[in-house]
Formats: sequence, C-alpha cells, structure tokens
Amino acid sequence: MLSSNERSSELLAHDSPIVGQSDGEVSSEPVGALLPRDALRLSPRQTVGTAGGRVRSAWRPPARVWVWLATAYQPGLSAARTEAVAKEALVAGVTEMGGDASQLGPAWGDMSQPLSLWRVEPYYEEDVVSGSCCGVFEVDEAGLPTRLFLRGLDLRGPLSVQVCRLSSLTYLDLEFNQITTLPDGLSRLKSLTKLSLCGNGFMTLPDVISRLTSLTDLDLSSNKLTTLPDGFSRLNNLTGLNLGYNGFTTLPDAISNLTSLTQLRLWGNGFTTLPDAISNLTSLTHLQLGGNQLTILPDAIGCLTRLTHLQLFGNQLTILPDAISNLTSLTHLDLRRNQLTILPDAIGCLTRLTHLQLVGNQLASLPDAISNLTSLTDLDLQRNQLTTLPDAIGCLTSLTYLDLQRNQLTTLPDAITHLTSLVYLNLTRNHLTTLPDGVSRLASLRHLLFGDTDDFRGY
Repeated sequence: MLSSNERSSELLAHDSPIVGQSDGEVSSEPVGALLPRDALRLSPRQTVGTAGGRVRSAWRPPARVWVWLATAYQPGLSAARTEAVAKEALVAGVTEMGGDASQLGPAWGDMSQPLSLWRVEPYYEEDVVSGSCCGVFEVDEAGLPTRLFLRGLDLRGPLSVQVCRLSSLTYLDLEFNQITTLPDGLSRLKSLTKLSLCGNGFMTLPDVISRLTSLTDLDLSSNKLTTLPDGFSRLNNLTGLNLGYNGFTTLPDAISNLTSLTQLRLWGNGFTTLPDAISNLTSLTHLQLGGNQLTILPDAIGCLTRLTHLQLFGNQLTILPDAISNLTSLTHLDLRRNQLTILPDAIGCLTRLTHLQLVGNQLASLPDAISNLTSLTDLDLQRNQLTTLPDAIGCLTSLTYLDLQRNQLTTLPDAITHLTSLVYLNLTRNHLTTLPDGVSRLASLRHLLFGDTDDFRGY
C-alpha cells in the first residue's frame, strides 16, 4: 500500500484531464486513479468527467466536494478493502480542497454497509439537485457531511442506522427507494432541516419523524399514507410540507397546528372537503389542492389572506364561496377541470391576480366584475360554454395571453380591441365568422388562431 506521500506523487503524475467512469461502471484501477486530484488541478480550459460519464468544459473549482456513493463494490476487493480505499480517496479529496481531513473521524461513521464510498468527484450542485446524479454527499469546508442524497438507489427495508451517526447533516434525500422503516436514532440528527421520503411506499409514518423538531421542509409525497402520527403537530418549525399523492381523504388534525407553514401541497389525494381548522394556517402563501374530489370550499378559506398561489385543478367544484374575495394577495388561481357554471362577483376583488386558469369548466358567461382584474396577464378560458363575452373584458389592458378556444362564441365585443398588450389570442373551435375590425390594429398581437381548425395567423 502506498504511503500518503507516494500516493500524492502518483496522483500528480497523471496526464489525463478527464477523471471518472461512465455511470454504472465500477473501477478496478489502483487507488490513485479513483481520486479526482488531477481534476481538481485543471485549468479553466480543461475538462472534467462528471456523473454519467458526461464531460463539462470550462471547469471551475467547486465550492464543495461531492462524494459519490455506489452500491457495488470494486471487483476483486473485499468490503473492508473497498471501504479503506474509499476513505483514503475521501481524505485526499478533502485535503486537496483545503478541508481538514482530521475532522472526518467518527462523524462519518462506518458506511461500509449497505453503501460503500468509492470515488470522490467535484460535482456541481445543480446536477445533484436536478436529479441528474444521485448517491452523493455534500461536504462542508471542515470535511463534515452536511447533505446526503441517496435518491433512486433502490435501497430496501430499514434505513441503515449508520446514517444516524452523521450528526452534521442538514439535508437527507431518500427519494424513490423502497425504505420501509426509519431507525429511532434518526432523532439524533439535531441539525436536520430538510427531509425527503418521497416515493418509498410508506403506509404509516414512523414516530421518529415527530421528534425531528428542527425540520423546516418535509416531503412525504408519493407514498401510501392515510394518517399522520399523533406527535406530528410538534413539527412547528415546518414551513414546507408535501403530502401529495397519498391516500388522505380528510386533512389530519395535526396539520392545523403547523402555523408556520408557508407551502402546503395536498394534490392527488381523495379530499372531498376541507376542515374549518384550515383557517389556522394564516402564513400560507402556496396551497396546492389539485387532483382531489372537492365539491365545495369552506368559508374558512378566506382566512388565508397571505395566499399568492392557489391550485384547485381537477376537482369537482361547482361554485366558489364569496369568502374568496378576502384572498387579495392571490396572483395565481388555477381552477382548471372543475364543474363551475358561474364565477361569483367576488372574483373581482382579486385585483393582484396575474394568472387565472379556468380551462375545462362549464361557464356560460363571465361577470362584469372581471373588469377589476386589471393586473391579469394570462387568462385561459378554453373548453367552456361561453356564448358571449362582456364588454368588461376590454378593461383587462395588461392581458398578453387570452385563450378562448372550444367555446360557443358567435361574436366578439368591440371592447376586445382595447386589449392593447395582447400578444396571443386563440379563438379556434368557436362559431365566429367575423372579427371586430380593430383586432387587426392590436399592435402587440403576434399570434392569432381563428377558425374551425388550429390554423395559425400571424400579425
């Protein structure tokens, strides 16, 4: 085995500017070939291998070292030897980046099972966060692991207790595995603020989650949850919670106590109603309820006065409560694919709305109160039953996008010629035979679709 000095000399002798193998390959090269030290020494004109064997040019030194994890061991090496190789690589990589390798010590624990570190790479954060590579640590300047990405590695059964020893972790990503239980020791991760368990198939949530009281962001989407543990309300530092695509039919009582929540994602469940207790969540700015079975919204929705984004697509709403008039901070309202037959006059109070989506409802008319929505830039009314538009439409002078395709329009009001900011206008699949003369004089209009087909007319 090479000494540290001999190994450093060997590393510096490499000539190839590209480091790393294609995704899925397991290296059988000597220790020196596993280390990215040549890559760390590259000039901006050279290149470095990254995840999946891709090559990135104009390389710049990363702010942190990303440590790649692999579920396979190197051929011909024992598990213990593979771990030793990996730790040598880790120490060398951290030292090269200016970290203090002596601080790794017990903070890293024994990661030989079920995962083995086998290569250090200078990854880019955008690659990790976007999911284009997985199974990596983020190491801080002191060489301590702060973020661990184990996304999509087909991990099965209970999560290894060794993860509980990484006390410096702030972010743990376990998305898209088949983990069934979490160790109680996870509660020792006092610095953990972000946890993702998306896509694992949990039917019940381990109680240990309720003891992670530093969490600010928790993703439990795409599991099989129908309830939450009693202690869940103790997570009062949560600002983001994703419960999308589970089996909830009623909103768990614990949610109403999470008054710091700013983003709540509940799409793709089986909600038919919302409790009045939702009024407690007065810090919410984003509420996503799409893909449920809601037939009505409670008046309590009007208490969420900080909401800027409200998504209700794919429900069975037939009417909106007048209390919606209180949501004066709304900029985005998504009501696609419901069963609305009328919009209340209260809609006119939402004067900050910039995007209003009403695709696939049963609206036969629009209220005059729509004239108040002077901040609207996008209005999508396709696939309704509109037979006419009110003159009030002409007040929407900020509109750049108006989609009216597949309605029952026979005429357009002259007021439509007041939409001087309009860039896109879709009138296809209606019963129009003529257009107001002034349409051709809309100076900003660049995309006009008109007729019984989806023909494009450009101005």
